[in-house]
Amino acid sequence: MSKIFKIIFIFLLAGCSLNDPTGIWSKKKDKKNDLPNSNILFENKKTIIEEFNIDLEFQLENIKIDDDKLSYLTNNNGFKNFNSKLDLVSRFKFSKIENFKKIEPNIIFSNNDLIFFDNKGSILKFDKNTNLIWKTNIYSKSEKKLHPLINLDKKDNLIVAADSLGKYYALDSLNGNLLWQKDNISPFNSQIKIYKNCILLVDSSNSLKCYSLVNGEEIWSHNTEKTFINSIKKLSFVIKDDQVIFINSLGDLTSVSIDSGELNWQTTTYNTELFQEIMTLKNSIIIMNENSIFFSNNKNEFYSIDIKTGLINWRQKISSDLRPSIVGNLILTITPKGYLFLIDKKSGNILKITNLLKKINIKKRKNLILTGFVLNKENIFVSTNKGLLLVVDLKTSVTKNILKFYGDKISRPFIYNKHIYLLRDNSILKLN
Repeated sequence: MSKIFKIIFIFLLAGCSLNDPTGIWSKKKDKKNDLPNSNILFENKKTIIEEFNIDLEFQLENIKIDDDKLSYLTNNNGFKNFNSKLDLVSRFKFSKIENFKKIEPNIIFSNNDLIFFDNKGSILKFDKNTNLIWKTNIYSKSEKKLHPLINLDKKDNLIVAADSLGKYYALDSLNGNLLWQKDNISPFNSQIKIYKNCILLVDSSNSLKCYSLVNGEEIWSHNTEKTFINSIKKLSFVIKDDQVIFINSLGDLTSVSIDSGELNWQTTTYNTELFQEIMTLKNSIIIMNENSIFFSNNKNEFYSIDIKTGLINWRQKISSDLRPSIVGNLILTITPKGYLFLIDKKSGNILKITNLLKKINIKKRKNLILTGFVLNKENIFVSTNKGLLLVVDLKTSVTKNILKFYGDKISRPFIYNKHIYLLRDNSILKLN
């Protein structure tokens, strides 16, 4: 029995009614990999929360800076080549985004310009001096009141947007003029990537869509098991050679042909019969390195999965919905509650665990959540939901500085032209 039917059965027992209980099933049984094939390294079900091997130091020899073009396809940030004094030099202001705490936004950089959106769905383009170059809004008065959340991507002079209302459209990046606009039945909450002349998106019905970059027409669609619950985390995918690999809101990892959308393999990574468990599942952004996919969730699972077959290489007991990062043979991941893990990429063995919040008063840690991180060859820069930016020594994993940027959530740090950008609900902060 599929996960969605089990959930629906529980709902029916509770006396609840559903408008669309059937869902969509497109899994080919002979190409599906089930969870029991995994290699569980630690059988205990408690999340590891104690420090471990804290004297181990990160070795930096022969580590290469990651190429931005490759990172775009793999989602792996790795090392970024920048140095920063962390002084605030500019603020790009926009109207406050009401649901900012629920999104994982992306800033588009174009030469020295910056592109983002505001609370009413206007796409904004700023120059390097924070001056507004143009502003475009395609929404009706009633749609603006819904405060659409928008994901953006750019290729050459074309900006592509997809939103929480199910709209997707293209703008001319030079003047903001609308080039074309389309509507999807389901809203979008996923990464958006442009590959060749194809726009790739995942909608809230767990369908991977491929649209034409030229006119927005659908080229193909691959449906996975539908859910009646919108994902509370941004869905993600990676691209390698002739395949795109994506994760849906149920934790199913699927590989399809990028030319036709035909299924290569599918692996179930999270099995439960409990509605509450599915409803609260949060997967990290998936990343790719060499021939494996890596990601974790908030249910105490971290995976390494083979790209060619979809078989699980190893599974570790780590609970995090933050995007991991791979540097050389090491995986770095941080739990939202502040524990940094160093993991051997090949075996999945945990090499070190460090509490990054030891310098913060215990009472102040209570509601403090980490929101993302990026690293250079000296430090890890970690953002939080309370406006704090932690500066962690990469070699020793010791938090050496804590900076305060206002009092609300700041996004995962973005790096562009050797500057750090932090996104708030009403502005983007540029640090030198």
